[in-house]
Amino acid sequence: MSLLIRSSTIRTALFVCILLLASCAQIVAPTGGAKDIQPPKIEKELPVNKTTSFTEQKIVLKFDEYVQLKDAEEQIVISPPMQEKPVFTVSGKSISIQLMGKLKPNTTYTINFGNSIADNHESTVLGNYSYVFSTGSVIDTLTIKGSVKHAFDLKTEKGLSVCLYPVDSFTDSTIFKQKPHYFTKSNGDGSFILPNLPNKIFKLVVFKDENKNLKYDPSELIAFYNKPIATTDTLLLKPFFYFKPNAYVINRLIDTFSREPGRFTFVVYKPTGIAIKPVIPVTFQTWFKKGKDGIDTITLYNPTWKTDSILFNFHTPQFDSTVLIKPRKNTKVGKLDIILKKDIELNDTFGIILNHPFDTFTTDTSKLKLIEDSVLVKPLIITSKNKESIQLYYPIKEKVKYSLILNDSAIRDIYNNYSKTEKLSFTAKSLKDYSTLALSVTHPKDAYQYILQLIDESDTKVYKTFIITQSTNINIDYVLPAKYRIKFIRDINTNGIWDNGDYMAYKQPEQVFYYPEPLTLRAYWDLEQTIDMSKIVD
Repeated sequence: MSLLIRSSTIRTALFVCILLLASCAQIVAPTGGAKDIQPPKIEKELPVNKTTSFTEQKIVLKFDEYVQLKDAEEQIVISPPMQEKPVFTVSGKSISIQLMGKLKPNTTYTINFGNSIADNHESTVLGNYSYVFSTGSVIDTLTIKGSVKHAFDLKTEKGLSVCLYPVDSFTDSTIFKQKPHYFTKSNGDGSFILPNLPNKIFKLVVFKDENKNLKYDPSELIAFYNKPIATTDTLLLKPFFYFKPNAYVINRLIDTFSREPGRFTFVVYKPTGIAIKPVIPVTFQTWFKKGKDGIDTITLYNPTWKTDSILFNFHTPQFDSTVLIKPRKNTKVGKLDIILKKDIELNDTFGIILNHPFDTFTTDTSKLKLIEDSVLVKPLIITSKNKESIQLYYPIKEKVKYSLILNDSAIRDIYNNYSKTEKLSFTAKSLKDYSTLALSVTHPKDAYQYILQLIDESDTKVYKTFIITQSTNINIDYVLPAKYRIKFIRDINTNGIWDNGDYMAYKQPEQVFYYPEPLTLRAYWDLEQTIDMSKIVD
């Protein structure tokens, strides 16, 4: 009997445990419901949107849920700008706009909130909501649309200020001194819309307002439309192009210095047509070095010059001047440094770059050795005009090992410094490691010369450059496998380089164009590509 009672008790206990476990398994944390993907909705606008004869000092926007303002400083654009910035206040389900100062008479104002209004729960954005009102009897309804791109690479930028100024009061300096009458900001794809405009004629200028003062500062990106713009119902403008202004005027002498005896350096911005000569008849060797962002150096050498200072004539097509350069006290000659070119391809040259012009360069095989697979060979030697570099050409064979050896004292510079031992070794690639690109280019038969560039996919490196004045065939051998692009520059002044714009001179940057598809070059493969430029340039 006791056994039966115990067994029954155990079964009852087990049953109760199972029930408890089952009920526990059903207890879960609350999920909060479905994700809210709906943006806030406007329930009331006080005064109503598009009110005319507006005289209020406060605007209240009421929503169906709690809201927040995100990045209001960046997102909210008021056009035309008000004399004093309004104060925006968020309270629960409402946004209040307290207007400060006087409004212009007979003017349509647009407050574009961009993507600043979002709900509190999921930050779901109410996109591009605008509140419009007029202090006059009508709402202006004319619109200008367009797009702006970077002049050099056609990239776009969000947040550029697109500004309109009445043409009857516009001068070249207006953008530096006055805020625009109407403005908006560019979208990520470079497009813009200026709505609610009056029937007037404007000048259009775009700039990157770095300090948010709605005035142009000289170092900021800029674009401008050449002709005045008359508003219509919806005016669609052709794309135009922004650029980084030149840091200085061309041929500006930025600096001069002399840090080694007999070495005088001129730092010049984009030197063009420059001649530098000492006032007294002394022979100097000239060395030009290209720098970054157009800041180049022109150095004159005379290692025997001992006088403390020297006067130079500095001539450009724009002006002539005299420049006195005084060397530093106790100047010392720096050592001779040599750089051997490392990335050498088939049909390439061996390069030697110096930091001083050389005086003597021995080709004696005891000092200079070019070895092809253990065999001493004799290269063709080409020295630069200014003796700052040396090229050694020898027909490189595929899959063969080469060594270039410069033994001690192979080079003596103009300061009587001797080079130290330098060595370079590499094995040439095989023809199967390269690709060949054959281009058949049809000129658009306009009046322009074009620059064709083979560039990398990101437009950061130029591999080959060709001048196109007529339809032509171009063969490019020994191209390493990769994706490339073809870029064209309309070379208006035929100087062989891309030229920047200049706002004060009403000069637009030279226009660039791209073949629309990247070219994929594969190893041991020939790619033939026909390019009709008339379908690319406009």
